[in-house]
Amino acid sequence: MNLESIAFIFLMAPLLASGFLLLAKTVHHHERLSFVIYYLSTISGFLISLFFTILVLTKVNQRGPVSFYIGAHHSEVAISYTFSLDGLIIFFVALFISFTSWAYNDRKKTKQIEFSIILMIQLFSIGATLFTRDLFNLFVALEIMGITSYVLIAFSSKVRSSVASLYYLLSSSAAMIFFLLGTYLIYRLTGSLNYHQIRETLKGTAMSPATVFAASSIIVAILMRSALFPLHFWLPNAHAMAMHPVSAILSGILIKIPLIALTPFVQLFDFSQSIGTVIKILGALSAFFAVIFAFCQSDIKKLLAYHSISQMGYITAAWGYAMELSLATEAGRILYTASILHIIFHALFKSTLFLSCGTIIDVTAQRNVYKNRNAARILISADRKHLLTIIAFFLSALSITAIPFFNGYYSKNLITSSFHHQWIYTILFITGVFTTASFLKLSAIFFRPGPVENTQTIRKEKVPVLSYVLLIAALTVTAVYHSPIITGLLSSVFSSQSDIHLEFYESEIWMKSVTTIIIGTILYISIRSRTISHLMHLTETVEVNLQSMLISVILSVTGLGIYLLVRGVILI
Repeated sequence: MNLESIAFIFLMAPLLASGFLLLAKTVHHHERLSFVIYYLSTISGFLISLFFTILVLTKVNQRGPVSFYIGAHHSEVAISYTFSLDGLIIFFVALFISFTSWAYNDRKKTKQIEFSIILMIQLFSIGATLFTRDLFNLFVALEIMGITSYVLIAFSSKVRSSVASLYYLLSSSAAMIFFLLGTYLIYRLTGSLNYHQIRETLKGTAMSPATVFAASSIIVAILMRSALFPLHFWLPNAHAMAMHPVSAILSGILIKIPLIALTPFVQLFDFSQSIGTVIKILGALSAFFAVIFAFCQSDIKKLLAYHSISQMGYITAAWGYAMELSLATEAGRILYTASILHIIFHALFKSTLFLSCGTIIDVTAQRNVYKNRNAARILISADRKHLLTIIAFFLSALSITAIPFFNGYYSKNLITSSFHHQWIYTILFITGVFTTASFLKLSAIFFRPGPVENTQTIRKEKVPVLSYVLLIAALTVTAVYHSPIITGLLSSVFSSQSDIHLEFYESEIWMKSVTTIIIGTILYISIRSRTISHLMHLTETVEVNLQSMLISVILSVTGLGIYLLVRGVILI
């Protein structure tokens, strides 16, 4: 089968499905017909996209990255797409998380068609963002992905979710103004928006302020979507106030896509290694500061939202270090593989956490981590199938805290071990301690004694069995088969046969894990101290206004530009 004839089917299937879903919406007065169109369109969209994603992934794995141009135009102006293995793997994960989130939402029978329409359009935009290789098309794809996110965040129709969506919209729009400005400058400098043409034009040319400012503007705009410190302020409220399946999609997938899209762009510039250094440092700071805020939260979903920023810190630190070392080096390839691995594993356990905690909040009618008591008993009293909810929660909680034999243990240790003998190693160790303490605090809701609930007052929420079974299976499989997954990623993405020389069960790594658990437990116990409790409350109440968010975008563009220029002068 000709790859060119099937390459775009997996992208277009969700978009076509959204069109049929609109038809289901227009015939809603014919309930049976609308029901059939709704399920047939949604399931077909997922299945067709899944089938052709696997087919294209198989062919790309055999042939290497494949590029196509849309339109009968010269390559300089045609819309350019490159299907790479890492992008296809991430799109496969996006399909999986989107389906489990859709299945979770579908059980409630509320706004099913509208939710599915937006979700399908978003899936298309995710694919377009991952595979496009020209700047203007990247802008369009990011904007579609952003617009669908704003709508999904505000979907619950609550005032707080609408305000969170508005803040995200305004701060994102401000960042995308810089993206357009950078695009304009690059076009003035190179006469093209195609990555290949830009690279060829800029190759060997002296670093100029215009080139640096253009690169800084676009990079900051993209990193804002990934909530990298100090561009993360929009995320906690947006993810915490959204519907549970929306939170799972946003934290599980959406914040990671821009970083993958940034990979080919950064490599266009001769100063890509300097860019990597900055992102590495900001990633470590993101992991550290966000986990402290997460530890201090009383709202369950806000605690999870801050942990999304912290875990993105791990990913961006590894990604930035890979760019600093260059993907042409073995160490750089291993670090990039580690970042991809943690993207996959984090997508699984964070989406599971948001869905399981969402169910707990719905059944117990309590979002406060200190006031939520007897959660295990309440869940089982509501429905024995909620045993799946409890299993899903603890599997994902043990994964995010990097407990041995769970998937997060392998991806996190692969990242942290790469920073051995650097200050970032210490930062990530402290982050691990706070992560452990945070999830000890959150897990206490299951066992903390409280008044016995009257079964008549317990909310009878339908258990999303399909979503939990799929996610539990994925968490288990990725933990058991971590070794072939890691080596497979490295050999497939880079066509490299190099082994990752890391023994996950050597004494030093075991000691680090045990020490992290012990100190994390002590930190959790310290919550009882009045002084610690007061400091946590002060930290929790810190809020950043919209003006500060917009200023952080401007300062980030300026700061990155100045650093790159100064670094360039020093290296000359």
